[in-house]
Amino acid sequence: MEKLDHQNLNEVLPFNPTAENIARWVCKQIPQCYKVEVQESEGNVAIYEKDNVENEKE
Repeated sequence: MEKLDHQNLNEVLPFNPTAENIARWVCKQIPQCYKVEVQESEGNVAIYEKDNVENEKE
């Protein structure tokens, strides 16, 4: 997570850093992870959840 801490995400990540994309990326960085929630603001939360670990190809 040091890679993201206090950084401009547009300069650090090789994709459009929306909450949805960040949640997916974080989940893919941690092999045991199956669900990530990224909260942008009080009422705005993006959730990424792997459907089936065996079906994930990326």
